[in-house]
Parts: sequence; structure tokens; C-alpha cells
Amino acid sequence: MPNGGEPYLERAETIERIEDIAGQKRVIIYAGSGVSIDKTGLNWPRLVESLMEHRLGDLELQTFSPLESASIVKQVLLKEYGEDRINGKLADELRRLLYPSQMWRQAELPHAVMRLIAELHNQGRDYHVFTTNYDDFLERQKVILDAQLLENQGSALALESVALDYSVDISEKDHLLREVARYTSCDPSRRLLVHLHGYVPQDPAAPATFVTFSEVDYARSYRLSAEVLERVLRDHSMLIIGSSLTDPPLLSALARTAEHAKQQQLTRLAIMPLQGLWVPLTEDQRIAAICKNIHDRMEHFEVDVTFPDFFAQTAQLLIEIRTAARQFRAGKPYGNSPAEHRNRLDHWWQEWRRDRSGDWAAANLRDHETLIERLRELQKKFRVSREMMKLEIWIRWQPGPANRILKLWASSTGTWPDERSMPTAPIGNNSRYVSVQTFCLGRPGLHPTVNDRWRTYLSVPIWVDTDQSQDLPVAVISLASMEEETRIDRKEAARISNMVEELTGIGRELVGG
Repeated sequence: MPNGGEPYLERAETIERIEDIAGQKRVIIYAGSGVSIDKTGLNWPRLVESLMEHRLGDLELQTFSPLESASIVKQVLLKEYGEDRINGKLADELRRLLYPSQMWRQAELPHAVMRLIAELHNQGRDYHVFTTNYDDFLERQKVILDAQLLENQGSALALESVALDYSVDISEKDHLLREVARYTSCDPSRRLLVHLHGYVPQDPAAPATFVTFSEVDYARSYRLSAEVLERVLRDHSMLIIGSSLTDPPLLSALARTAEHAKQQQLTRLAIMPLQGLWVPLTEDQRIAAICKNIHDRMEHFEVDVTFPDFFAQTAQLLIEIRTAARQFRAGKPYGNSPAEHRNRLDHWWQEWRRDRSGDWAAANLRDHETLIERLRELQKKFRVSREMMKLEIWIRWQPGPANRILKLWASSTGTWPDERSMPTAPIGNNSRYVSVQTFCLGRPGLHPTVNDRWRTYLSVPIWVDTDQSQDLPVAVISLASMEEETRIDRKEAARISNMVEELTGIGRELVGG
């Protein structure tokens, strides 16, 4: 494992943090750009860079910070379209980048965030939701969740999306207090999902709000967003997800409430996966130093930081917090219970293994034949019968503290009569195996290769249900092509989206999901 010791989700300090957040009666969910990266592949700097490339071509702007570059882009648009049309044109540019080219990407993190919110709501917790993102990915997950809630419970999640209105004059204190109250009221019948920097839904017919983008925009919006966050931080714990912990309004609100949070013993937890630090995870000493520095910095703000090994574990951590909250509601513990992550994972493995271990060769042959049949169906459905392709599935094998591996369980190209002969790879983000990389990222990916006769892989992580909530990643299924000009092409987003859906179904068929 990347940073040594026990697996992240099995460490005593991780379980303690899970139970701490799960037990909070008043909590803020703060969703940064990392929550949307599952869908877009873009963080804030990359979003600005993409806009620059589109509007300004090869103009040298590397000497500028992302926010400075955003100001340059907005000024170019302002000169071209004028004051009256600038926000609409900026929204159009953002829609072009955020949607729909990434529509095929699953969104496990937004999905996990929304399911956690639903659990808090069902328990009558006092909660607030804030996001720095412009997109509607959380809203889309709400639509999916609402359909399930209406079928099972007869009621949808009462969560309304709004964006801070920076057109209101807040120079007078009473005006400021009134505006802050608009976004921080605790009406259980009308909870708010507040977009701090503007809201740009995919549907062009749905009007976008004012988009905070340039340095001037941020200067104008700073006071209201900081005051709103400070108000709720006075009496709420906070869970920070997908944030680089550099957003000035957030830091201001955390700083101004730090002493109060310490006195009131409010929990403020930020999730920062090691994989996002862009440091080789084999350099344990360097990783430890970076983590210590981040901890020391955030102690000034009374914020604890937890470091999952991989991106995928951020969503998994939220699932565990939700699971613990459900346990608490039923008067049951989480740690050392059947509901704890390691025990659910072990239960899945024992169930899956039980039907195969009596005769591994026969089971492997059976799944090999299933993959051959499913590959033919896929090729016919997507009209790629002329391409040389394969289907393969890697399984989380005999999971445990000393055994964090994936095994190539079955492939359409061949069989392994002896399970000891199956290709095996340790789980790590620096793996050369596409399936392991996908497992660590926790989202589907298109992977072109260089030194492999299989030139392109479409890989999809497979999650199984242990409580009807698709809550454990246990495998990765991949469709690979030998062709240079394959039709597994990211330019055909609708085709890839349908392929991902088909692969997910095949994967669950083989792992019992």
C-alpha cells in the first residue's frame, strides 16, 4: 500500500473519523472541484487553461496564475460581446467544457455525496450543502436518487439549488445580515444546495446565474460568500470534499471560527487523497513530510485532514460515513461490526469464492465462455465486429491487510485452469496495469497504450451491493481493441456511455453485484 501500515479504511484513526462525522447532528457538506472531476476530468486550473486554449490559442500565459488567466479570458470575452452578453457567453463556454463530452463518465463521488445528504435528511439532521462548482452533477444525482426515494419511501429529497446573488447591495449591515439569512436558514422543509460561485446547468434553456470567474468577480463576491460560510460554521461541523483548501472565502470563514470551533469541539474534516498530491506514492518519506506540512497548516484553521491512498477511496469514505450513520440510527455500532468496510468486503469475497473454489478450473472456463458470448453481443450491438477485441475482468482477490491485489480472473482470450497461474497485480496508482489504475481512480477510463498490442482499453470499475446501495468496488472489467483506428473513441461520447453501461452489467453478472 502507498503509505505503509494497515489499509486506509481499516485504520483505527480512519474508523474514528468515520464515526465522528457520522455522529454529528449539525454538519456542513462542502464540495470543491474534486467532486466534479469524476465527470469532467477538469479541476479549476485545467478548466481555465482549456478556456484560454480555445479563446486565445497559443498565446503564452504560463506566467499567470489560474485566477489571473481567468481575468484575461473574461476581458477578451467582454471586449468581444459587451457587458450585457458577457455572462451568457461565459456560461456557453463553460457548458462546452463541462458537458456533454464527458457524459460517459460515471460519477461515483457526486453519487456518494448525494446519498450521504439523503441519509442526513432522512434522519432529520441539521445540514447545509455548499459547492464551488458551476455544474449540475450533484443535481443530476439528486434526480436519480429522488426516483428511488419516491419508489421506496413515497417522497423526494427536499433540496433546492440556488446560487449566491451578488447583485444585492450588502454595504449596510442589516442588508448583509438579511442576505446571509437567506442562505443559512434551517428550514427542514427547504434545504438548500448553494452554489457559491455561480450555477451553469447543462440545459441551455435553464438560465445560468452570474458566474464568479475573474479576479474582480471574486473580489466582489468574497464578502457575502465568506459571511455565509462563517455563519453556519459557528454552530456546525464541516466535511470538506474535493477541495485544495485554497479558496479564500472558505479559509476566511474557517479562520474566523477556529477558536470557537475548538471551544465547542466542532469537527472539521477535510479529505485529501494522496493520489491528488502528484507525488510518486512509493516515496514514503516525502509523502509523510507533505502530509505533516498540510496537517500543520490546517491546524491553524482547526481543520483535521485525512489522506486516503487513492481517489476512489474518497467516495468510499463517504459511503462508510453514510453506513455508520445508518448503523447509529438503528442503535448499532459501526466499528468491529458486520457493517464495517472490511467485514462487508470479506463477506462478498466469501460468497463469491464459495461457488467457485470447489473447482476453480470449471468456474474459470464458465466465465471465460460468458465473456466470449458477451463480447460477440457487444461487437454486434456497437457494430465493431471487424475489430480484434477482448473482454477481461480483474477481481479483488482474497482481500485482507496483507493481500491488496487484483487478479485477472477471466478473459475472452484464454483460461487459467490453476488459479495460482492467473496474472496478479498489487493495488497501487503507479501500476502498469490499466485495470489497477482504473480501480484506484474509481471511475471508467479510456486508456490508449504505447507498448501493448492491445492499443485501447475501455475500463470500468464494478461496484456490488451489500445493502442495496452499490457500495463496494470489487473488480474492473475492460474492453480492449487492437485497432489503431478503433471505434472505442472518446469523441463518440454517446457510444462510450452505452458501452460503459453494458460493461457494468456484464461485470456485475460475473461478481454477483
